[in-house]
Parts: sequence; C-alpha cells; structure tokens
Amino acid sequence: MGSTLRALRALVLLAGFYLLGVLLLAVLAGADYLLFAHAPAAAAAKLALVSVVPAIPLVRGLFMLRTPKGEEPAGLPVTEAQEPELWRTVRELAERVGTRAPSRIVLTGDVNAAVGEDARLLGLLPGPRRLYLGVPLMQGLTEAQLRAVIAHELGHYAGSDTRLAALTLRGRVQLQRTIANFEERAGITYRVLARVYTAYAELYLRTTLADSRRQEYAADASAARIAGRDATASALREIPVLDGAFGFYVRSYATLGTDAALLPPRGEVFGGFGRMLSARQLELAGLRSELPTEPTSPYDSHPPVADRVRRVELLPADDRADEAHGAAIALLTDAEGTFAALEDAVLTDEVRQLRRTADWQELLDGAMAANLAALNTPLHRAMVLYTRSRPTLPALLTLIDDGQLWQLARRLPLSDEAAAANGRAFREFARPTLHNSLHSMVMAEFSARSRMSWVFSWEQPAKARLLPEPGSAPDDSPPSLDAAIGAAVDRALADAPDTAPLRALLPPTPRSPRETDAPR
Repeated sequence: MGSTLRALRALVLLAGFYLLGVLLLAVLAGADYLLFAHAPAAAAAKLALVSVVPAIPLVRGLFMLRTPKGEEPAGLPVTEAQEPELWRTVRELAERVGTRAPSRIVLTGDVNAAVGEDARLLGLLPGPRRLYLGVPLMQGLTEAQLRAVIAHELGHYAGSDTRLAALTLRGRVQLQRTIANFEERAGITYRVLARVYTAYAELYLRTTLADSRRQEYAADASAARIAGRDATASALREIPVLDGAFGFYVRSYATLGTDAALLPPRGEVFGGFGRMLSARQLELAGLRSELPTEPTSPYDSHPPVADRVRRVELLPADDRADEAHGAAIALLTDAEGTFAALEDAVLTDEVRQLRRTADWQELLDGAMAANLAALNTPLHRAMVLYTRSRPTLPALLTLIDDGQLWQLARRLPLSDEAAAANGRAFREFARPTLHNSLHSMVMAEFSARSRMSWVFSWEQPAKARLLPEPGSAPDDSPPSLDAAIGAAVDRALADAPDTAPLRALLPPTPRSPRETDAPR
C-alpha cells in the first residue's frame, strides 16, 4: 500500500474516532428529545441531567485536538564538525536510500536506533528529521552491521512512515484519553461507553500496528538492498544479544555501587560495556546461535525477530559478506570522550553526584563492603522474631549448638507446603534459605574484619579470596573463600549440626582495649 493510501486510511481511522463521539452524543440527544416529548416535564428534566454527565467526557475527548509531543530521548546531539565520519556515512546512506538526510543526529545510551520527524499538517507535510543512535549498539556492531541499521531507519523516511506516525499517534492518544476519562468515573453508563471506545481502540490498534509491522519488513528490505543481505541479517541477530548483554552489564557492573553511593570512573559507565563484550565473546557466541522466540500478538508494533531474519536470509546472495568488518564505534572521532560526554547528557543530576571511584576494583570493593555491612537476609529477620534481639553470627551459632536451629527455621518465610511439612521434609524445604543466609552472614563477618578481598573480572562473577592473618606471610594463591565457607556451612546445617568447622574458619574476635592493656 502506497503512502498516499496509508495516509488516507489513517485519516479515516482518526475521523472514525470523532464520528463515534458525535454518534454517541446524537444518541444521548435523541434520548433527551424523546423524554421531553413523551414524559412529564419534571421527570424528563431530571433524566436529561443524567444524560449530560456521560456527555462531558465525550465532549472532552472530541476537543482534545492537540497531540502531545513526546519527550525527546535523553542523548548527546553531535554536529558534523564533531563527528564528520558518522555524518558522512549517514548522508551517503540517505542518498542511496533515496531520501532526505536527518537534520540532527543524537547519540543515546541504549541498545537502539530510531528516527523521528516533526511533520506538519497531521503529517502531510515533511519537517525536521532526527536520527537516534545508541552508543552501546555501536559498541557491539561492526561497521557493516551499523550501516544496515542506519539504512533500515532511513528506509522509514523513504516510506513516509515517520510523517504518517503523527496521524496514528493522535488517534491512539485520543482513544487512550477518552477511555481513561470514562474509567476514572463510577457508574454503569461510563463502563458501557468505555467498552464502546475500547472496542474501537482494538480495531484502530490492530489496523495501525499491522501497518507498522509491514513498514518494518519494508525497511529491512531497504537495508538489505543498500547495506547487504548478510550484514542486515547479522545485525538483526546481534541486536537482541546486545540488548540482553547491556541489561546484564548495567545490573552487574555499571550500577554495582549505587547502594554504596559509588559510580564507575568517568567515561566507564558506557566504556565498560565494550570491555565486557570483548571479554565474553565465547558466551555471546552461544547466544547468537539461537534466535529469540517470542509470542506474537496482533498488537505488536514489530514482527518477530526470527521471522525478519528468515525473510532477509531468503533474499538472493549479493556477495557482500566481506564488507566493513571494523568496529562501528570507530566511526566516532573520540570514543572515550563520547562516553564521558554521554554520561553528562543521560545520567540524572542525582546519579552524577555520586562519588567516582579510581577504577573498577575500588568500585567492587566498596560496593561489596557496603552490601555486606547492610546485610538483611531472611535468617536475620527470623532471628529477630525468634530471639527478640539483634541478629549476630555468634548468637546464631549458639542457637545451633543448643539444638534450636529448626525451631528458628519455622520463623523463615515459608510456602504453604513447607509450613505444613515436618521432620526431614521440612529441613529440606528450609535448608536452601538457611544455607544462603548463613553463607552471607559469614562473608559479612570476614568483610567486617578485613580478612577478605574481591577479584574483579569482566569474564565471570567477582570472587572472594581469604586474606592472611595480620603478621603472616602473604599467600601467592589465596584460597577461594566461597568454597571454604560452603563446606563449613553444610556441616552447620546438617541433620546433626556441627558448628566446629565454621567456628575454626571464622576470624578471631578482636580483643577489647581493656583486655589488650591489662597487666599480665
């Protein structure tokens, strides 16, 4: 379907919203006319007042003509003087796609690329264009893959998709507003009218979102024609992998020190993502081997990735597999400087005020020390309920030695099945929570006594190492603290508990000043 027909259908669908409102108002007005014509004047007046109430949100919906402008994604606008190679690439691709180049390029902090256009006259006249490129996306793609992504986005311009988006957006916003107005009010009349508009909204969304999916297929075809079949297919495969990897990176690295009011070194909030990608290539290769499987819905704005890849890979070979294998991030003049500037653009003022660490190791040490110092496990809370006193590791070991472990375990948060169990069955239900909590309490004890260190790694989770006692010779290969604690915790939580191995492992309690200074 051509852009003219799509524009006409979008106008018809938008007009349908207003026509529906007019029809409903006409029904209410007709009902009022019949009342005044056939009912006593006093009763008719009262009933007419009732019909006015649901008419108010109808009228409000009809006259909410202005489509709210969405907030521009937080990002770093870059000029042609700042990023000449990136702009040259975008202009070249726009010329090959056969469309006008964007007037602004904005670098963002997510794994995404998008285009926007400030079209006029309900999208019938073109306006200034914007291209949004995620820096984390550029960190993970090759130059050929990024060219495919940009060609895809420019394909939306060529198909007038961004101009017609204003029409469809207005209809969606108006329907959402009107339905919300009805749902905010109580009464059967409001609920009935909300259902009428909801039914039209379902038709509207099914129709417009089906168009959106067709636009994605067309933009994929444009990308394959301009940037190559293989580059387009591999980019489609890579983006879900990068999206998942970036989410993991943000949770496990970039925001690791948030609770401790710590921030990675300047530029490393985004710069560290590239280091993690380089270190985990084998792991990422396994993720690339399978396309994501996702349930489909008539309300999806994008087709399933697997279907898009399949369609592109069925295109004829174009012998362009060896093009532009360099990293896409190399298109930026100064990648390290961009990482730092992007932090200033996308991080909130509150986050930017956190203390910057000197390196990732300092961030890990500070974050883990703060987390362990503020430890509050289910076992901590169970001890408060059981003993009515502050939960400490020595107090817990005493309870275990006194044979009260499983009575204490009854204070843990339990499922109905676990709460109803007894004997060995109950112990098996409770033991995983007890093990995790006790393991953490022991780690916190070592951290508080400065008897442990953390090993930072981009390839695997951080590991705790046991430090030698003060005054002893350093160990070139310090033992893994996790392994040592795990075995001792198993013994303490056995059916016949034994805390001796755990007590032997724990660092000695510091002597008080009075004990240290006492005469011998």
